[in-house]
Amino acid sequence: MLRLKKNALTEKAGKLFYKNELFSGIAFTISQGEIVKAIKISEGMEIGQYSPKYLPGYDCRIIDIEILDPEDESDYEPFLCLNGVRFNGIALEFDGDFCTGELLFVRGWSDSQVTYYKTGCLESIELIEDGFSQIYQWHENEQLKKYEVTSRNSFSFNLAFNEDGYLSALGMEGDYFNQVKLISDKLAIPAFKNEHFIDELKASEFLSISGNSVTDRLFKRLISSGALQQTDYISLFDTSVTKESLHLLQANTRLNKLFINSNTIKLEDVKIFKSDKPDCHIELNREEVLA
Repeated sequence: MLRLKKNALTEKAGKLFYKNELFSGIAFTISQGEIVKAIKISEGMEIGQYSPKYLPGYDCRIIDIEILDPEDESDYEPFLCLNGVRFNGIALEFDGDFCTGELLFVRGWSDSQVTYYKTGCLESIELIEDGFSQIYQWHENEQLKKYEVTSRNSFSFNLAFNEDGYLSALGMEGDYFNQVKLISDKLAIPAFKNEHFIDELKASEFLSISGNSVTDRLFKRLISSGALQQTDYISLFDTSVTKESLHLLQANTRLNKLFINSNTIKLEDVKIFKSDKPDCHIELNREEVLA
């Protein structure tokens, strides 16, 4: 839904319109850079108050980011201040009449933000707090683009998708599936809680797979689910897969490029694979493998 400055709307017979159509969305009333009111509107009628959904501290001061000043203009990324004091609160970004961003500031610095397309659809959520980070991105057609959850010294998990919803990257480090259950209530977007999510994936023509938690078992599930039916280029980077996974890949008739960076897959294993797929370009640890 659209997110607009209130003064971009017109009122007729007690209802709010945008470009002569009944407005549904969020409207922000701004006075001297302060957000004095934010409301939800449906079919031209106010239905409630609006507050940023994904940012902590939603009840704090909310302003237009344009009234913030850099503490030191010579800094590449300066702290931002309000009336000379490092700002604490939420600042909204506008592109003309459209609200396209919500940024949480703590002592003049923003690590967490939510951005929107002009359509009002989510573009990204980035939340960072105490060594735990969440980054989510969407394409303009609302397909998930990126899903990344990281806990310092514990785990990391990331997925990337193209505009058609096909998987282009999968990365997993540490004990993700067990640890994510403990922090699922902190996640802005529901977690991929177990390996069953793989059964619903379809990979793009290129697929990058990385991380020491990508095992033969997980790779086998990826193959047996049919996720790689359209994939002709695979990159395996620092995974835990072995020659067992290479053997399973032999059935992929589309594969014509395979790049491997690994300590668990040996040259002799790759040469056997190459002999069965002589037309497939293969590199092991950045060296081309010949039959």
